[in-house]
Amino acid sequence: MHEKIELRDYINIFYKRRKTILTMTIAAILISAGLSFFVLDPVYESSTLLMVKRQTTGQEVYYRYDDIIISKMLVNTYEKIIQSKTVLSKVISNLNLNMGVGEFRKLITVNLLEETEMMEIVVENKDPEKAAMIANNIAFVFAQEVSRIMEIQNITVIDVADIPTEPAKPNRILIIVAATLLGLIGGLFTAFLREYLDDTIKTPNDVEKYLGIQLMGVIPFDGESQKKQKWHISARGVPEENET
Repeated sequence: MHEKIELRDYINIFYKRRKTILTMTIAAILISAGLSFFVLDPVYESSTLLMVKRQTTGQEVYYRYDDIIISKMLVNTYEKIIQSKTVLSKVISNLNLNMGVGEFRKLITVNLLEETEMMEIVVENKDPEKAAMIANNIAFVFAQEVSRIMEIQNITVIDVADIPTEPAKPNRILIIVAATLLGLIGGLFTAFLREYLDDTIKTPNDVEKYLGIQLMGVIPFDGESQKKQKWHISARGVPEENET
């Protein structure tokens, strides 16, 4: 026999297990806030924007289609040069950074802007000033290496990297909101699980629900009288002969 669960039953479960739901939700909020503000270190991002321009000679003042295609191909090539050991090693040496090339490379992201001849160098660091310094130095060393390797000077810095004022990571609001939702879902799941596993009889409705027995009547229960009765029974449990 399948039991039909009504909305009222869900509301009763929510109210009955409200402490469990609230406890898990509040715990999730406190833990996530503690991690976000006191455990996870803030990480700053700084970026510089570069443009790959074609070499012009003589009276040329316009772009041809094949020149644009070549410039876009160069952008992809330059991405690899930026991430190369040669460029990164020189930046590490210039700024006296205490890290290897592999570790340093993980802090750098090169974004190729679609349908353009531009690229963005993004650097992450726990120190905002150092993040900007690294981004600008990468752009400088990169332009030097392109000039040395390809014997052309076609890199233009559109935007220099500025010192960020706000951390990019962690996103504290997102973490706390996500943790709140997870805590709420966990609390609801735990509440329904406890309700499902709890087969004790607490109300007249439970008798009909779990035992399938139709009640003929209900005897009122006086909690205060019951307490007195238990105390009276306990007192009368001592034989009178021992008190005389």
